Amino acid sequence: MNTYYKYDDQGFLCGSISVSRFGTRPVNSTIKTPPEPTNETHPRFNGEDWYLADKAPLIEKELNNQRVVMTKAVTSYIHSAVYSYNKENGTAFDSVHNCAAYKDITSYSHHVFCNAILEWNAVVWDMARAIESEVAVGNREIPSVDELIEELPKFDLEEYHA
Repeated sequence: MNTYYKYDDQGFLCGSISVSRFGTRPVNSTIKTPPEPTNETHPRFNGEDWYLADKAPLIEKELNNQRVVMTKAVTSYIHSAVYSYNKENGTAFDSVHNCAAYKDITSYSHHVFCNAILEWNAVVWDMARAIESEVAVGNREIPSVDELIEELPKFDLEEYHA
């Protein structure tokens, strides 16, 4: 068996894989053993050899990947409150943004919900971005999706009704 060390499109080490002696070398990999990382550095392959590179680009890449995942999770969380309201009230709002069209129409029967969900939406995004900022400056670890959602406020029509 041969151990190959895989690297991403920027050359950063992203794992290893064992292949039989007669197997083919995996794409974006080398048999050369990378150096041990430190707190500030991470192995990076330049096409010929490994070297220790600053972790900053790797950390930024991970934050960007997590930002995409977390944004989708928060959006889904917000939409779930809208869909629950739809189910309970026979409405057909596609998203929180549909409610914006009715927020100023006081005669609309779902006016209170529309205003409340828009207010809650803003509070949720403010809180999610505050968590993201804490992660970006190193004050906390990246939360799992479940941990993030657990930290966000729950929708309560009475609480967000103006």
